[in-house]
Amino acid sequence: MFGKAGALTLCLSGLVGACGPKAGAPQTAALAAPAAGAIPAPAAAQPLNPPPPPGIGPVHAGMSVVKLEALGLPYRLNIKSFEGADYVVYLIDIGDGVEVSATIVNGLSADVSTRSVGYLTAEGAHVGDTIARLRKLYPAGEVVQGYESEVGLYYTFKAGRTDGGEYFRFDADALGEDCVVRNLGCPADMAAIKSIRLDVY
Repeated sequence: MFGKAGALTLCLSGLVGACGPKAGAPQTAALAAPAAGAIPAPAAAQPLNPPPPPGIGPVHAGMSVVKLEALGLPYRLNIKSFEGADYVVYLIDIGDGVEVSATIVNGLSADVSTRSVGYLTAEGAHVGDTIARLRKLYPAGEVVQGYESEVGLYYTFKAGRTDGGEYFRFDADALGEDCVVRNLGCPADMAAIKSIRLDVY
């Protein structure tokens, strides 16, 4: 999870006890084998099942087409073009007026999003929330903004959850390049602009 560099950092900081003895630390003798007839120590507790991938309602990133259709929810299909390739997009009605978009890449849902204001995250956030409200709901969240040739301008609030990514998108084109890239000419009250889409992955 941390990668080689991250694991090395944890070892050096002493945060991981299974990294081998620290340099200069006194070595201890091996424990003696338990006496015959001794009651063995209980087995270590099994780890809990990992949480499901991030999603919107029952639609999660990484679901196969078979699993998406097995949900039994109404859906329609669309085509999205990106960098010269066409991708199938499932537009799934999950109820209460909420439509979820799931782009299929290599047979799996790779981009799950919604523009529906009716869907609430676990923290109570929804499309249409302002930067100010999102900061209150996600104190660890942050704004990421800029320009990339593949996606163009972007202005996004990254929720900062540890169990999956929630990204609230704002209309970067409406804000303009000067605002998004150079922080010039932005609206007087940027905290009041409203999100237009929620992505999870």
